[in-house]
Amino acid sequence: MWKVMIVDDEKLICKLVQALVEWDKLGMQMAAQAENAIQALDMLQQYRPDILITDIRMPGMDGLELIKDMSGTGNHHYQWICTFRVCTKCAFPWCGKLPFKTY
Repeated sequence: MWKVMIVDDEKLICKLVQALVEWDKLGMQMAAQAENAIQALDMLQQYRPDILITDIRMPGMDGLELIKDMSGTGNHHYQWICTFRVCTKCAFPWCGKLPFKTY
């Protein structure tokens, strides 16, 4: 099973994502949920998710900074990274610089 981690400062969004997706049918399980990017960085080593679903705009550290910092941890085993509320002005200039495939 693929392990999924959700990172969003809005608890309702996290609950909706968990409830709306039939994880078992997709061969996935919810491994962890973080309320912000800083907490997510601390949890990555413990839960080692295959898929990271993160919000872009969060207080403290945003989702793009989280993705950038993940590359410095030596954890390059991630298969997919999904983001919420992508803003073309702030997100897309970063995408070409990230050490992951972007879609």
